Amino acid sequence: MLYGLSLLYGMTGTTSLAGIQEFLAGGVPDANRFAAYAITLLVLAGFGYKVAAVPFHFWCPDVYQGAATPVTALLSVLPKAAAWRSCSASSTVLSPPRAPALDLAGSIDWGQLVMVSPSSP
Repeated sequence: MLYGLSLLYGMTGTTSLAGIQEFLAGGVPDANRFAAYAITLLVLAGFGYKVAAVPFHFWCPDVYQGAATPVTALLSVLPKAAAWRSCSASSTVLSPPRAPALDLAGSIDWGQLVMVSPSSP
């Protein structure tokens, strides 16, 4: 996920969510289309691993079994809540208000892809 976010910074030139949203609302140039696919794949894989979504869910049972109950409770709630909030913020950025969906390959509804309804950041 960190590499995907660093590529996103390199493509947009900003770390501000509003700046990234503005850049993406203007359209992704054809030269950066493959980079946009790679960024999307890397960031979604990072979020998927963080929330233990399929197919990244294999680490959860081992961690939960080997840890004490308070640590298991902490690991099962806090990182997942933070990752879902980040997914919500990123789906808001990827679905600019001026356009119904970012046009990388046709019309992709990023909020539905991440399965989080966009909320205000």
